Amino acid sequence: MAFGAHVGALDAGAQAPVPDALSVSIVGGALPGRASLRLRVERATTGAVDVVASGVVVSGGRRVTTELRTDTLLVLRRYVAETRDSAGAVIDRIEIVTAGGRLLLTRVAPGHRMVREFPVHRALLLRDDEALVPLLVAAARIDGSLLRDVVPVLDVRTGRMARGVATLEARRPLTIAEVPLEAVPVTLRIADGASFTWWRDARGRLLFAPLAGTRQLRRDDPPG
Repeated sequence: MAFGAHVGALDAGAQAPVPDALSVSIVGGALPGRASLRLRVERATTGAVDVVASGVVVSGGRRVTTELRTDTLLVLRRYVAETRDSAGAVIDRIEIVTAGGRLLLTRVAPGHRMVREFPVHRALLLRDDEALVPLLVAAARIDGSLLRDVVPVLDVRTGRMARGVATLEARRPLTIAEVPLEAVPVTLRIADGASFTWWRDARGRLLFAPLAGTRQLRRDDPPG
């Protein structure tokens, strides 16, 4: 299954995100689905603060569970995505950790193991075609410090790094559960020719996103 390209924005200039919890419907195409997503702030006993985005996507007999941890500036600390089949068996696992200025990506699936290492870039964007959690973090980026600047984009499924440019578009009306809202589309254009868009509100909360093919992510209820 493919849910389009979703990115987690990791920007040293970002404001602390607004916590959010939402259920979404994946409509259109041959594989409808459901997802439950949450963005929260955790404080450890040491005083360290993590922003944690987590979620579960169920579609086409697969269940993808994801967690993305950043600091309050949305700089990546750890990313884990695990896919299970209808019998509950793990068929794919991706983990990204950062330490000592390096980023280590490991992907393990039956008969396949991939390991990649890159320098940590504070403006890195994550792309994951199987999960929605990085998209939730992308929407939380409400500053404009990276707009129209070239940023690295890491595809966690292929282990490939590419260049991308994110731009804000004009606000557009959007109705969720019969409630009229104003949405701000953000488009990411990647050097490989791909282009992806997500819609957020003025506080950086995810509202809507076109996905692969004719599929769409639609939030079930407006933000509280």
